[in-house]
Amino acid sequence: MRFFGVIVERKRLAPYLRIGSRIAGILLALAAVLVIRCGHLIAEAVDKRSFWGHVLFLPQPRPLWENFPPTFLFGCVLAALSILFFGLSLKRSEDSKALFPQIKDPPSIEKSGQTLESILCVMFITILSGGFFYVVEWKQLVGFAPVVFWVLSILVPSLLLFRRDRNEGVNLRVSLNILEWVSIAFFTLAALTFYAIGYGSWKYSFIGDEYAFFWAAEGIAKKGVFNFYWFNANGVYRIIPESLSIFQAIFIKAFEFYNTNFGWRLSSSILTLVCAVPLYLIIKTILAGKSSHPRTSAFVGISIFFFSDLITVWSRVAQQPNSGLFPIIFGTCFLLAAIRRRSMFYFFLTGLVWGMGLILNILGPVIAGGVIGSILLFDLIRSLPQIKESRILVFAPCLLVSCGLLIASFPNLVQKDYYQALNQHVLHSKEDPGSVESRSRKTLQTN
Repeated sequence: MRFFGVIVERKRLAPYLRIGSRIAGILLALAAVLVIRCGHLIAEAVDKRSFWGHVLFLPQPRPLWENFPPTFLFGCVLAALSILFFGLSLKRSEDSKALFPQIKDPPSIEKSGQTLESILCVMFITILSGGFFYVVEWKQLVGFAPVVFWVLSILVPSLLLFRRDRNEGVNLRVSLNILEWVSIAFFTLAALTFYAIGYGSWKYSFIGDEYAFFWAAEGIAKKGVFNFYWFNANGVYRIIPESLSIFQAIFIKAFEFYNTNFGWRLSSSILTLVCAVPLYLIIKTILAGKSSHPRTSAFVGISIFFFSDLITVWSRVAQQPNSGLFPIIFGTCFLLAAIRRRSMFYFFLTGLVWGMGLILNILGPVIAGGVIGSILLFDLIRSLPQIKESRILVFAPCLLVSCGLLIASFPNLVQKDYYQALNQHVLHSKEDPGSVESRSRKTLQTN
């Protein structure tokens, strides 16, 4: 390769290109955040009719994005470029083998046919589930029949794909030894104790004037969780699914003899700490090719995460933000396991937890979509030259993840009034001027 008139061997140049791509990816990611978060400051400083004005202020469809920062689309472009550079840095890296190992034994024609049959069965169940919940919404059916059908529509394809993987000799075990399980259990108990400190303090009871979260859960606990439709999406403020309040109500009811505030807050702590095991596995997998002590490093990683300020605060106050962790962390964990082991079962589980997150809070699935979608796209591009006999199997992961997502989220997806309220609240409601002004200061940590 000729580089500034000097012939350089490709192998010697490759490490520097990877490092350069990673640095470019980090800088572009930071730039994307700053451009979006400080959009109003940029709008005041840059003339929209200038060259930089045409670059920074890309045309944004109205009225859909009318209330978004004027630099939102340009920030999205920077974020997409950041993902591209991170992908380029990973493509030829030896460390990437820990996350995306080589497909050693491409499937034969016979195995491809068996896999295709399993996928078609899952797709049929997905279509059947969609039709059922469309009728449920159309006829306004309530009760436990939809819940039972939802559980069965999850269990049947899960068992089918589990048996398929077992017959193919795919390793489905969780890669943790007894010491790791015990250590994570003690860590979870320690974090739970830390979150419970000062449970009666007014500081951790409510944030701002959002009392509706506690009142909704308390009302359900008094009337009984079995007297409500568990899939009703119009919960708190009509934009938070009622299933989250039902989950909190179960803990309020369980601890009503002691303190309803404690039970309400404990539900949030449990929802956070259930992510400890998958986050530990993610960090250990990522550091497997980097650290000589990946287990110790993974424990340090989850300690930093679960004892950080924001996670601690939202784990002490049972509102909606921490419920978004579930689909992001579990989805990423299952997807990395599926890619490493080429497991159809884990690909399907990835979609399931992604869709289940939609029943709790829409923010988590939206973020998980970016993470899961990026990893799936990279795996798809990487698999194309390795699977030559049956190209349909290249798209099998995407199909299974999509089926899992749809099956788990159909109870929520069919409720049009929920998405109309969400659209009105999120896209068409104007942000408070004070919040817009303080957004850049909080991003730059200047106050």
